[in-house]
Amino acid sequence: MSSEILNSLVSQVLRSDTYFLEGVRGRSDSWPTLFAALVDWARTLGKPLESLTAGLEPAIRHSILFTLIPEKALHAPANVSYDALIDEHLGELGIQISSESKAELRNLIINIAKLRGLTATAARAQVAKIGTLKSDYPLYTKVMGRQGGRCIWCGALFSDPNVEESLEHMLPKHIGDDPPEAKNWAIACLSCNAGKRDLLSWATSQFAFDFFERNDFQAVGQIGLTHRWIVLCRDGKCDGCGVSPSYAELFVYKRVRTGLSIPANCSTMCQACIRERMVAPLSVDWSPREKGRQVPGREGG
Repeated sequence: MSSEILNSLVSQVLRSDTYFLEGVRGRSDSWPTLFAALVDWARTLGKPLESLTAGLEPAIRHSILFTLIPEKALHAPANVSYDALIDEHLGELGIQISSESKAELRNLIINIAKLRGLTATAARAQVAKIGTLKSDYPLYTKVMGRQGGRCIWCGALFSDPNVEESLEHMLPKHIGDDPPEAKNWAIACLSCNAGKRDLLSWATSQFAFDFFERNDFQAVGQIGLTHRWIVLCRDGKCDGCGVSPSYAELFVYKRVRTGLSIPANCSTMCQACIRERMVAPLSVDWSPREKGRQVPGREGG
């Protein structure tokens, strides 16, 4: 049974005094109060507490990252030094960072400035594609080798004819650019790439909080591509044996059998653990060019 403090939090979330579901925008009286409810919520979901709080530190780190960018730098004329603007801003914040960190911050500003003001079509035209990487075969084999010939996110083998390669910008192009040494490149299947979209991280957007889009949840036992990618990105390994996507394909399943196919209710597991533990993975509305992909235990899988 859930505790009184968790029941209170659930009631607060559902409360609708003035606006519908007004409570989802509320805040707990204190961090210890919220933490105590989270501990009990983790027990309710059958998950370790750290899986619920996994998004907190990345969200804070991303907030710090973007707070480090001086506004003037994104509007600076060509003859103005980014370094001077960075130093001015860091002085305003009252912090000091190394010269190496300043160089990374300068590159971030340059990357963002490159695509500012362009239309979506013009910006996409400047983004490297999988053919760009394949044209440098030694670099392509290096990237593919460090992933074990598998999708960076879900571990699907690219030797499967139903799985198609695409170039993955680990940080979106407007932040990470296309460094020639492939520092911002990986190879992902089309379905993972479609699910990731332009998210910097699952913890930096509305998607960290579980969400409804108009056409989600159209079929029982199915998960959408963005929900799926969020779980893969967040967990990063099989929660049965701990294997990573460099060594095995991971599938998403629901820990909360009767719940929606949202990240809070889901985890990842490899095929061997799925069979051993008799888990039912969720079916996937694959990217159109990967419709032949299979999920173990599902029809056609």
